[in-house]
Parts: sequence; C-alpha cells; structure tokens
Amino acid sequence: SVISQYQRDLLELVFIGDAPNRNKINLIIANEITPHLTASEYMDRGEYENEFKQVIGDTKAAYDISEQDSLIFGSQGLLVCGPRARDHEPLLCGYLQFNTLDIFLQNLFS
Repeated sequence: SVISQYQRDLLELVFIGDAPNRNKINLIIANEITPHLTASEYMDRGEYENEFKQVIGDTKAAYDISEQDSLIFGSQGLLVCGPRARDHEPLLCGYLQFNTLDIFLQNLFS
C-alpha cells in the first residue's frame, strides 16, 4: 500500500467510513494524443471533450502551453499531452497537492 495504517485510519475518520468513495484527482501525462489539435479544438462540446470527461471529469479549461503541448483541466484532474509534457510534471503535482489538501479540509470541516 502507498499509505500507512495511520493515514488509512485518518481517512476513515474524516470520510466517516466511506474513504474508498472519496473524491480522487487524476494526473494524466501523455507523450502524444491522436488527433493532435489545439486546446480550443479539444473543447468541442462533442466527441473529444466527452472522452476527456471520462477520465478527468467535467472539463473546465484547456490551454496550449506550447505548439505541441496541451493542458486540460477537469473537475477530477488534469491531462497534459505532448512531447514535452513530462517537463511540467513537478509543477502540476504541486498544483494537485493543493487541490487534494483543499478537498480533504472541506471534508474535515463539513
């Protein structure tokens, strides 16, 4: 297991026995995505956006972070794709740490 028994016990306490069904956040890093489009073209309210919704939840925004790389924000995670996608991993992991802490604190004080 990735987490200790203490951490599992804390999750059970905060999520009142429903820890397996807690909100989770995904970070998906892909070297390429087919077809290669601009970020705005992925946000088509159709086929492409529906594919993203299956893995990162409702799409919030999409950005071209270079000519080859795109970043798509969803309600349950992020998808970054392109040949230099891994270069952004440390920053995106930091962003997700703050998001997961926010989710945890909302559940702790609710």
